[in-house]
Amino acid sequence: HSPQPNILHGQSLWAYSEIPKVAGISNCSDVTATHLAAITGTLDFRHSGLTSLKPGDFDGLTGVTLLTLGNNRLTTLPAGIFDNLTALEVMTLEGNPGAPFSPVVNAGSDQTVTSGAVVSLSRAATGPWGNNVAWQWMQVDGANSNTVVTDGVTLAGATDATALFTAPSRATTLHFRLTTTPAGFLPSRGTSRDADWVAVTVVVPPPSPGVSIIESNGSTTVTEGAGASRADTYTVVLNTRPTRSVRIAVLSSDPGAAAVNPATLTFATTNWTTAQTVTVTVVDDNMDQGNRSVAITHTAASGDTNYNGINIAPVTTTVADNDTAAAPSQSPAASP
Repeated sequence: HSPQPNILHGQSLWAYSEIPKVAGISNCSDVTATHLAAITGTLDFRHSGLTSLKPGDFDGLTGVTLLTLGNNRLTTLPAGIFDNLTALEVMTLEGNPGAPFSPVVNAGSDQTVTSGAVVSLSRAATGPWGNNVAWQWMQVDGANSNTVVTDGVTLAGATDATALFTAPSRATTLHFRLTTTPAGFLPSRGTSRDADWVAVTVVVPPPSPGVSIIESNGSTTVTEGAGASRADTYTVVLNTRPTRSVRIAVLSSDPGAAAVNPATLTFATTNWTTAQTVTVTVVDDNMDQGNRSVAITHTAASGDTNYNGINIAPVTTTVADNDTAAAPSQSPAASP
């Protein structure tokens, strides 16, 4: 469009209040972008009979710091109409039929996420303010609530367009409130904030079939000789309920060094949550073999296809030797 703002057309107020500020210009059609950028300070349009504004009315007025539009007959404002007023510090809009003029915020659709997921809260806003909007995300204690949760999730980017958080490990429903306020200047009168809410439902997926092994003290070690260190234990338990009984064979790769008991574990549909203990016992000998490792493997058999042949982690047992190699014998000296 032409360099002059649209408000010059059909509105007499510019001819009386603003054109005199542009030296050597007496006709609106002669105003250029350079002239508009030279206009600084205050534009006072109070009580001017304005009934509407059009997109682009304030384009080019990058030096205006105070804009007063109060006490007119404005009912709506075009989207983004103030975007190009980059130096604007204060604006008033009170006394118009459409006041207070607020951005209309949308916090997005409700979400369902899994525990541990990184959740993105995205926003949108419509209205006259364009990019001149401040965002504030807050976790609240319920739908449409204004009560802030102080011990909730950690929101990254709570004042940004998009906020992020990690879903907690438990099943729950979280509520968030998003507010938008005209920003980039001080909208002292005739504006207000808007709010919207969004709910995030966190679900915990059911565990997958599997076998968990917990070693006592985090490892399995047995030592030749007498005493409690001759044996060590670990426990075995199923992660989910089987549809049929599960038999797990326990096998030592070197039963002559480390024996296991029992050799078979049986989990039924009624006791699958009860951990069963495997005891590993050293086999003492009189040979110096040094410390060595023995692998204990587990093989599952079941009418439940989820558990039949399922992969089960082995247990590596450290066998500590207590024997010392005998000193080599000395041959008798030969007679002369």
